[in-house]
Amino acid sequence: MEELIEKFRKGKASIQEKKKLYQWLKTSDEVFISKLKEEFDRLSHETEEPEEKFDRILRIIHRKINQKQERRRRVIHRISKIAACLLLLFGLVIGTKEWMKTESPSSELAIQKETEIANPYSEKIMEFLLSDRSVVQLHPGAKIKMDSSYGKSDRKIQLEGKAYFTVAKNASIPFVVQSGDFITTALGTEFSVESDLNQIKIKLFQGKISIESADTDKYDFEKLILSPNQEFEMKLNTAIAKKPKNEIKVQKEEAKPEVVKKVQKETKEDPNTHILTYHKETLKNVIEDLNKNYSEKILFDESDIQDISFTGQIYLDEPLIQTIHMICHLNQLSVRTPDENTLEIYKYNTVKNFEAQDN
Repeated sequence: MEELIEKFRKGKASIQEKKKLYQWLKTSDEVFISKLKEEFDRLSHETEEPEEKFDRILRIIHRKINQKQERRRRVIHRISKIAACLLLLFGLVIGTKEWMKTESPSSELAIQKETEIANPYSEKIMEFLLSDRSVVQLHPGAKIKMDSSYGKSDRKIQLEGKAYFTVAKNASIPFVVQSGDFITTALGTEFSVESDLNQIKIKLFQGKISIESADTDKYDFEKLILSPNQEFEMKLNTAIAKKPKNEIKVQKEEAKPEVVKKVQKETKEDPNTHILTYHKETLKNVIEDLNKNYSEKILFDESDIQDISFTGQIYLDEPLIQTIHMICHLNQLSVRTPDENTLEIYKYNTVKNFEAQDN
């Protein structure tokens, strides 16, 4: 093993030898190695340059070498082992990246990175474009989580709070939202999910979705299929705990989900005059509204945007260029600013010469 570590230190270890060293680390002194693994996991997620990581690891080693003299004899061998292992781990963080691309990593090395997107605002709705071109609008305080496989082998999302989804069509990979104990599955559609500790509401605006329980011990009902303009609503206190004399049992009431409420169409008017709210509005009309509310002028060619609609909220207290960048990013459009009072919108990879427009 020492020979293997020495080969690694000199940069001569093969991929298989690096894997063997990792397995040795995994099966050695459990408490001692667990700390090294924590360092490995931490380093593997950091964005520091290799030189910065190397210097930091050396400082850790030096601090350990400078421990008290009376512990020196007992500790010196372990310090050497720590030094070698830390450097080994540092090398694994950098070196395993290459072989992980070409070989199937073991379960210990296949670190699933989880992404969390949250809306920290108390009043604003935030809109995000996901990697599969689906769009999610997070209401205040809401957040979603997904792992690195999203858009590749699955499209699974965990939701807390309220969100509106416009799902990109992909018949081979269903779009799945889990909120608490409820799972909503769609292929390409528009729907919203709202949940808290007391109830869950799922509204369908377009397409079809299925709803089922992730915990049939708590909520046992057949899979439901919603059609456009239907709403699923259920109170979550259907399981009531009772305490008999000798033991605790859970008495479950029959769960009867409602699928009868009609969804009200979103209205363009908003009680807050500084917010414009749209549901499937033509982009031409949206831009015309913006031209009325901002001092800057937005120029465009109708042929570039004639088939584009917009759903979401626009906050008039935000810079116009920020709003236009968001709209362009969602619709594969480009924007340029020939002067400080003009914005020009056009399709990617095209050249446009705009003349004054009376929009």
